[in-house]
Amino acid sequence: MRAILNFLSDDEVGRIHEASLRILKETGVKIQSEKVRKLLAENGAEVSDTIVKIPNSLIEEAIKEAPEEITLGAREPNCDLKIPSHEFPFIATSGFSPFVDDFETGERRKSTSSDLKDFAIVGDYLDTLDYFWPIVIPNELPPPLHELHALAISLRNNRKHIQCSCVTEKMAKWQIRLASTIVGDEEKLRKRPILSTIHCPVAPLTFERDSSEAMVTLARAGIPTAPMTMVLSATTAPATIAGTLAMGNAEELASLVIVECANPGAPMIYTSE
Repeated sequence: MRAILNFLSDDEVGRIHEASLRILKETGVKIQSEKVRKLLAENGAEVSDTIVKIPNSLIEEAIKEAPEEITLGAREPNCDLKIPSHEFPFIATSGFSPFVDDFETGERRKSTSSDLKDFAIVGDYLDTLDYFWPIVIPNELPPPLHELHALAISLRNNRKHIQCSCVTEKMAKWQIRLASTIVGDEEKLRKRPILSTIHCPVAPLTFERDSSEAMVTLARAGIPTAPMTMVLSATTAPATIAGTLAMGNAEELASLVIVECANPGAPMIYTSE
């Protein structure tokens, strides 16, 4: 038995969705990648400079193309996860902290690869933890290598599904190459992706060049992407709850359109905070 909290009626959900469609059609989103703008234009979006207006028909098609269920694979198949979950929500670590409180000295310091390895091992051991998000940054490495090495350390020390960040097209290619090597090849990775990635649209309604290009590359490889919107009431979103939800939903729908235009049927996880 599980508890479900709903604070919106079906009618209210529908009205918020309609408002999101109107935002995307009339206001549009700012996409800083020429590659992604071209991709959307080829699929029927209206592009003017960096502003892309997305018609309802393109959104409806993306929703139809998106898979209703996704398997989050793991190095140990018994740790595979099916979403949506029909039981309890899955639990994971949070990431990507640049600091830790040293266990022995109690002092706060920059995190290291060794810290991440320890967290990955503990996360692997805990039955209550369903998947692992690299919780700290390997700060002794140059910043361009953080995401790749965090993924490598996590995969080496944890049997479960790994969810990580990916903010450039180049990093996406290396993460795909790393995971493909582990599972055998890219086709096997496509069937059982052992990683998924977090991407954050910049509220309000802005997609950075590198992050959006990474989404396209990962979608084409069948890697589940999770666009984590960060809309904040009365600052980067309207002051009302309905307005904030409409904007966050608009960013999710725009992300879905990008992903499905890149690869129809590509998996995406609706991730609005």
